[in-house]
Amino acid sequence: MGSPTCMKFVILEDEPLAYENLQGKLRALQPESWIYPSLGSVEKAIRFFDQHLPYDLVFADIHLQDGVSFDVLRNYPVEAPIVFTTAHDNYMLEAFELNSIDYLLKPVDIEKLRKTLDKYSGLKAMFNVPAENKPAVNGHARERIIVKRGNDYQLLPVEEIVYLFTENKLAFAVDIDRRKFLCHETNLSELMQHLDGSLFFRANRKFIINIKQLEKFHSDDRSRIVIRMSVPPDEPILVSQENAAAFRKWVGQE
Repeated sequence: MGSPTCMKFVILEDEPLAYENLQGKLRALQPESWIYPSLGSVEKAIRFFDQHLPYDLVFADIHLQDGVSFDVLRNYPVEAPIVFTTAHDNYMLEAFELNSIDYLLKPVDIEKLRKTLDKYSGLKAMFNVPAENKPAVNGHARERIIVKRGNDYQLLPVEEIVYLFTENKLAFAVDIDRRKFLCHETNLSELMQHLDGSLFFRANRKFIINIKQLEKFHSDDRSRIVIRMSVPPDEPILVSQENAAAFRKWVGQE
């Protein structure tokens, strides 16, 4: 069984030679795929996953520069299968308690890597996992979301939403009349999966914005995007430098 040919790979690895070895073998097996630059520390991995960029499969070494990859994968919503790559086999049980589909010993053997990619392909077909970690598309997106105001639940049309945001582990929606609603779903990642990706964009970990309510934007001196909505929140909405290209593509600037 062949694996998908246009996959996006993330590699958590603090050893340059180990990263280059795995990268080379992935390119040999999947020449059309995209491989993100190596993430060698817990801090860098958290910053990457905070950007909500699309990826299909994560390869994670156990030991990173400032901790272990378990620190990221246990406490951060990594929304793709994980393959652990390590020089030791004594973490195997702990690894499979996470979202792991395989455990490869370094240096990674290319035939074992091929079998891992085939395993991913088989699981993807079995469970109908999306090819990319992406939001809903036209025809499959919700037209309304369930919100609560006071003691009552109601349906809020998505076109009336200016932005959604998270606060104290709860999700809220603000509409064009400046009303604030508590969302029935508390996770912005789950909400984003049900929204039309041409209309809504995950600006950062805290905000999802509606393109129809976007008034203007500009770059700051750190190459971040500063966004102005029709109903501004109490704090600036910023898109990181790393995610700026995705934002510009979303608004049609690139």
